[in-house]
Amino acid sequence: GRYERSWAFTLDNLNASLQWQEGWNAVVLPFEFLTTASWEELQKMPCFTYAPDGKSFVRAELQLGLPCWIFLKTAASAPLLQGKLSNATGITPISNPNGWNFCGALGDDIPAGTMTVWGWQEGVFRPIDTLRQGNAYMLMP
Repeated sequence: GRYERSWAFTLDNLNASLQWQEGWNAVVLPFEFLTTASWEELQKMPCFTYAPDGKSFVRAELQLGLPCWIFLKTAASAPLLQGKLSNATGITPISNPNGWNFCGALGDDIPAGTMTVWGWQEGVFRPIDTLRQGNAYMLMP
């Protein structure tokens, strides 16, 4: 006789919770890893992160788990984000407890509660009641 073993892997897909738009998108990529195809697509797009001084955004290398701005030329060019979602929950660390922070939602939907939260929608910041996984926000604790 002959014994064979096969493995099946399922990749998580974040696109269901992200609403990519033409132009700038405020996102966080809550993955342990991305597929090579997803990573290569993202590397083609300009990425900016919050500067350490907390006063501006600077061009930077994309990093998983950190909020950033990604630019899409067209909505049709939105990358398919596939990989292994991390087990992290909550929001990315708050660096300024007394002022504005650029943070991302890592896990399931998070009620804003007592925080003041603004999300980027259709080219403008709007008040947000619920932080959604994969999206980044300006918030004041």
